[in-house]
Amino acid sequence: MINTLQKSSNGRYLKYDERIGSGNYKTVYKGLDSDTGKEIAWNNVSLAGIKAEEKKLILNEIEILKSISGECQHIMSLYAVWQDKKNNSIIYITELGNYTLNGYIVKLGCLEKSVIKNWTRQILLALNYLHTNYIIHRDIKTTNIFINTMSNNVMLGDFGTARKFDKSCKTVVGTPVYMAGEVYSGEYDEKVDIYSFGLCLIEMITGEQAYKEFLTIPLCIS
Repeated sequence: MINTLQKSSNGRYLKYDERIGSGNYKTVYKGLDSDTGKEIAWNNVSLAGIKAEEKKLILNEIEILKSISGECQHIMSLYAVWQDKKNNSIIYITELGNYTLNGYIVKLGCLEKSVIKNWTRQILLALNYLHTNYIIHRDIKTTNIFINTMSNNVMLGDFGTARKFDKSCKTVVGTPVYMAGEVYSGEYDEKVDIYSFGLCLIEMITGEQAYKEFLTIPLCIS
């Protein structure tokens, strides 16, 4: 039996006791939009003891999602956001992805060609939308690509390191095993997302992560 742990102030969004993801400061629960009957992801960000740079990433993700939400079906939609002062947290409601691409690969190994073709097309549509609108993701990886198993819709998520760009970016940021070499040079553009996508494609085809030797290098955030 699924229990409801919390409701939004207007009663529309419900948080279930089923946790589907967690990190240093964010916990994600499955929930429900009672107006539409659709399952949603209830993202709970605890502000207690959070570092300024981590809070900046969360607020950046929310702002980016606000600016593009609902514009492309292959980018995770943001439905609502509010501050829970009682529990010192920020809550934001997003579209639900049942699995990550990484979860599928870990479970199944290399994917079938028909699946790779379908999912690759959807990921590239998302990247094309972002880049056409001068947004660079900067952390494309299989754990940031989500699949809704009911609709077979693939979505990009986790926009904490994303930013608007004009000509080039200079900040070294991302997950090292997926980062293009030019990121380390301190001057790069949206093409680094395509490089990272290429490594995701290798994983889909082989069931193995390329450049595993870089897994010991910590995530660079700035």
